[in-house]
Amino acid sequence: MLATLLLAASALALIVVAWLFFDGLVANAQHRRAAQKRRLATQPISLRVVARQEHGDELFTVELEPLSRRTRLPAYLPGQALTLVIPAARPLKRRYSLAAWTPRPRAYRLGIRREAGGAASPWLHTHLRVGAVIQALPPAGRFVLDPAHRDIVLLGGGIGITPMAAIADAVAVRPNGRRVWLHYAARRESELIDHTRYRALDAEHAWFHYRPILSRPGEGWADATGRLDAARLMDGPSDPRAAHYYFCAREEMMHALMDALAGLGVPREQLHWESFGGAQNDDQSSYAVEFGEHVYEFAGQPSLLAAFEDWQLPIDAECRAGECGACRVRLVAGEVADCQASHCELPPGEILACCKVPRSPLKLARAG
Repeated sequence: MLATLLLAASALALIVVAWLFFDGLVANAQHRRAAQKRRLATQPISLRVVARQEHGDELFTVELEPLSRRTRLPAYLPGQALTLVIPAARPLKRRYSLAAWTPRPRAYRLGIRREAGGAASPWLHTHLRVGAVIQALPPAGRFVLDPAHRDIVLLGGGIGITPMAAIADAVAVRPNGRRVWLHYAARRESELIDHTRYRALDAEHAWFHYRPILSRPGEGWADATGRLDAARLMDGPSDPRAAHYYFCAREEMMHALMDALAGLGVPREQLHWESFGGAQNDDQSSYAVEFGEHVYEFAGQPSLLAAFEDWQLPIDAECRAGECGACRVRLVAGEVADCQASHCELPPGEILACCKVPRSPLKLARAG
């Protein structure tokens, strides 16, 4: 009897040791996969421009392919963005929403607006021609289509159409009973990217509804004109208070519409937005900002990040929209205010330079 018990105990001990060993192998493999995923997320990809199309004087789209046909591009979720690395003495990083979606991409499509006085977009407008090569970080971002949403209202303002284009592509691949209303607000008809294709989709598919609107229409324009309002966005879904609304436009336009929709009974959790236009600052006061061993004058710039760039101080930045977290600094003393919403969780005492403006003299330090 004792021998039997000893044998059973030994067998149980061996099983426990084997289970612990196997569990350790699994945990180690998961750790390696996670580490590899983190490395790939920061490893640049070399891409070549294979096509470019102009949309008015300021907008253009490009298609980017890997240098080798053997290179498989990382897949991405509809709504995510690609970070371009602009060569310079100190390279600039800027995120641009991917303007198309397919489950296995062979190319990336981007839409870019040239911003007067911008640090990156003028260079891209000049140099991103067919044959040019540029480095990019793999797609990322948290503004993505939730596949559980059934009635989907999309608003793209100007170049803000790009993530909406990818979302519409994803639904087209797998409609699954979903319905989409795409509202595209622009100034002129020439600035409407893929206008003809959206008209064709509207004509061919009952699930897709295209609603363009121009603020500066030319002769012959027969669709809506003026500015978008909440009533127009709610005109379509059978129950507009149950629909989900996705926005990518200028901050003031998005938030005015979201506030109006909330006032009409649309729950805030059904409003999803991506910013591309940068921060807004209504305070033109001057404040002293101490950073390192020097004191600088903040003179009403849109954000602390914009001021850092004016002062020619090296500070990392990718998205400029409160999402990537690259431009974080430590607030040592002083008061700041939001100039746009932040989507990152930060350690206590740290702020994102792209999302804050001073409200008093400041003392800042590098984070970390």
